Amino acid sequence: MMQVSTSLLASTAMLTLGTLSGNCAEVGVVIGVPPPPAKIEVAPVIPVSGFVWHPGYWRWEEGRYIWIPGAFIAPPQPRAIWVPSHWTPAPGGWVWAAGYWRR
Repeated sequence: MMQVSTSLLASTAMLTLGTLSGNCAEVGVVIGVPPPPAKIEVAPVIPVSGFVWHPGYWRWEEGRYIWIPGAFIAPPQPRAIWVPSHWTPAPGGWVWAAGYWRR
């Protein structure tokens, strides 16, 4: 039987959950170690009018947190609002709540 690493499963779950709308239920992996405090980032000058700043975040990978820097992203439609992803406390640890676009 093939074994899949926890980080691969968590990464796949985050990518999948990132495509869901805010109305969908999310299922996450509980991480027992709290994430470090978010880094303070200053968004650079917006490269394209209408793009939205996606703040940086801590991603759980191979048994540790890795900082993913913020970036500008294009909204899927005009006036869509980006609801940022974040770690949230859960029984036994922390769970990743993926960001999503709200109309």
